[in-house]
Amino acid sequence: MRDTFYFATMKKIIVAFATIFDDIRYHDGFGREIAVPLHYSPRSKFVEQLQNSPDMDQMACDTIFPKLGFEMVGLAFAPERHTNPLAKISDVYNDDDSSKFMFNRVPYDFTFDVNIGTVKFEDSLKIVEQIVPFFTPELTITIKDKEDFRMENNIPVVLNSSSFEIDYLGSNDTRRTVLWTLNFTVKGYLYSNVRGSQRIKETIMNFHNSDYDEIYERLTSVVVPREANKSDPHIVVDKREDIINDG
Repeated sequence: MRDTFYFATMKKIIVAFATIFDDIRYHDGFGREIAVPLHYSPRSKFVEQLQNSPDMDQMACDTIFPKLGFEMVGLAFAPERHTNPLAKISDVYNDDDSSKFMFNRVPYDFTFDVNIGTVKFEDSLKIVEQIVPFFTPELTITIKDKEDFRMENNIPVVLNSSSFEIDYLGSNDTRRTVLWTLNFTVKGYLYSNVRGSQRIKETIMNFHNSDYDEIYERLTSVVVPREANKSDPHIVVDKREDIINDG
């Protein structure tokens, strides 16, 4: 039975993606600095909050907006980035007596939607202009996706598309809402389970006579002391032995 494993790789990708948008501010028409809150929520939540607000008045809209919401909406294998699946990634920092490794990482594209809600159209432009110019068309973020292996990966974040719409909920006298949707692809990786094996402490090499298929010499190499780990003081003792074949 295969061991269960969870490296929280997808969670780290979601958190790293959110850090791109977690400190966006702008100045309104009165010169006040407005911080735009960020939530993990779909676009439908924006409209739902407005519909549940009493009387849909200006105060209700101003209380809800401006706001940024994001969510992961898709996950797809990326064959164009796939390399040899049998290649191994070793834990080069492992100091104990075992050898830890995992098979090659698997590329996946994570799709995200970022939704921007404001009351005034110009306010939405002030937010979008602080996001879009950094994607040409991609922005690179660094993720420690396998901390026990001390691995850091540079992950491209690609801006795929942007669109907006102005919703009038109810009559033309009601407060309007401006909703932008930005679609991104994060080119990340997922990992299989970590495997391990004990380090070899002794090797025996036999030398054969090809004509008679007989062993005529044996070379033995032993780690001394046998209980030493990779980082502990130790030596390798070689012993050569001639083999005498009777008959």
